[in-house]
Amino acid sequence: MKKIVLTALILLGILRGLHAQKTTSIIPYPTPINPVEKAGWELIFQDEFEGDTLKGHWWPQTGPHGNGNEAQWYTPRKENVYVKDGVLHLQALRDSVKEGYPFSSSMLFSYMNFGKGSYIEVKCKLPKGRGLWGGFWLWGGAKDTYHELDICEFWCKRTDRFCFSDHYWNKKLQRITTHYKWIYPKKEDNISLDMSDDYYIYAVYWDDLSIRVMLNNVLILKEKRDIPQNPLPIILNLAVENEKKYSNTNYILPKELLVDYVRIYKRKNEK
Repeated sequence: MKKIVLTALILLGILRGLHAQKTTSIIPYPTPINPVEKAGWELIFQDEFEGDTLKGHWWPQTGPHGNGNEAQWYTPRKENVYVKDGVLHLQALRDSVKEGYPFSSSMLFSYMNFGKGSYIEVKCKLPKGRGLWGGFWLWGGAKDTYHELDICEFWCKRTDRFCFSDHYWNKKLQRITTHYKWIYPKKEDNISLDMSDDYYIYAVYWDDLSIRVMLNNVLILKEKRDIPQNPLPIILNLAVENEKKYSNTNYILPKELLVDYVRIYKRKNEK
């Protein structure tokens, strides 16, 4: 009951502090927060992370899979990725399983790809700590078809904000172009929302007109440029930044990105 009350209070004030814009939900009203079935929508994929085994929906990665600012080696080991009590755990550890990488962690790709008209919803809880870099994103393509949508990208030193970004191959400029925006959610008392204190629902929907990002079923961002044209896989990961970026830093590990569920919907009148 406390979680229900907290979530209701957050929804009442979550738009405070955001840039002035018209904000409406694409979920038909009245819809309860986080129902498995949504009025007017068909559930086409779900993983509630039940049992104690990661289902075959996911492809755990092995290797660095990052840029020069990352110091983790991703593994499929149970120490780094496991399911327990209905929750997916992606755990970053200070243990070198590969020379040159002082940390280990986990990154999951979905085997299925999802395209325009998909409403992709992830309920998760962030870790807090300097050097941690977690996210829910979609990525794929090569050069002319390259596209990356970072729905919520967190530098977990600060868990009162997250970044949305849209990276794509710009044919005219012959390089990757990026649009991004920082989101600073507020509670009803205008106090910053700490997204490491509980589970929150992050979602994205895109069609031919726009990309829309939701937090707890409330639209917080609409991007009309450079909409993905091809289906993309879902990615969940927890990276660790290179300690050399900071002086006198000692990351406190282990830390976990916790995922309660992943659900994908299509409007019932869409093919």
